[in-house]
Amino acid sequence: MPKHTGSCHCGQVKLATDLDPMLTMQCNCTSCRKHSGSFTLHTFYAETEIDIEGPTNTYEYTGGSGHKMTASHCTKCMTKVSVRPEIFEGMLGVPVGMFDDAKTLTPKMEMWNSERLPFLASSECMEDRFDDSAVAERLSALIEALENR
Repeated sequence: MPKHTGSCHCGQVKLATDLDPMLTMQCNCTSCRKHSGSFTLHTFYAETEIDIEGPTNTYEYTGGSGHKMTASHCTKCMTKVSVRPEIFEGMLGVPVGMFDDAKTLTPKMEMWNSERLPFLASSECMEDRFDDSAVAERLSALIEALENR
């Protein structure tokens, strides 16, 4: 049985993985906020580490870092299923809300704090906080996690 499972709102798209995410993070950038309707919480896996099955469509947009992002959504309920950041080739971001065990996926990194909505309190669970896109820091965290797999 996979360690983590999940689905979109209607259950048409399902996910499964035997691994914990390499990184779980919160993004407060304006681009993510407009795309999701709020801040975002994503887990990050290598594309080969997580199985996602079911019909999706894609949407390309520019992320807060200025780089291309490709988001996948369920064709029925339109839940965001994943995002592929161009700047992190081979990586897949999966929204925490897709997981059945979302309560176990605590974010350790928060970025774009300069864009955080003023009524959102800073979370004490965050080990790292950045006012900008933190591209170098995210890459370093992903490489370290990959080496520890």
